[in-house]
Amino acid sequence: MHRDATQTVFGAGDAHARVMLVGEQPGDQEDRQGGPFVGPAGKLLDRALAEAGIDPGEAYVTNVVKHGRRERLVPTVHPSSVLRADDRQAAYDGFLSDLNVAARLLA
Repeated sequence: MHRDATQTVFGAGDAHARVMLVGEQPGDQEDRQGGPFVGPAGKLLDRALAEAGIDPGEAYVTNVVKHGRRERLVPTVHPSSVLRADDRQAAYDGFLSDLNVAARLLA
C-alpha cells in the first residue's frame, strides 16, 4: 500500500469535529498534494456535502486507519465508487442520501 507513495497523507480538519469522513488509502492526487480527498472523488464529496448542507470546515477528513471515539456513525460509500458506477446518478443519489442523514443528526 505504501510502496509507491511519495509522502504521508495526514488527515485534515478539526480533530474534535462532529463529522469524520474516512476514505480508502490515498490515491495518486492525494499522494502528490499531501492531503485527503483532493482528487476527483474529493470534488464529488465537496459537491455532495454542499448539497446535504454540511460545512466541510466542520468535518475531519482522513484515510483508512484512524481511531477515535465517535457517538454516531453513518456508513456510506467512498465518493470514488460513485465515479466508477455504471449508473452514476443513482450512486450519487444514494451517497447524498447518506450525507443527508448525517446532516440531520448534526442539526
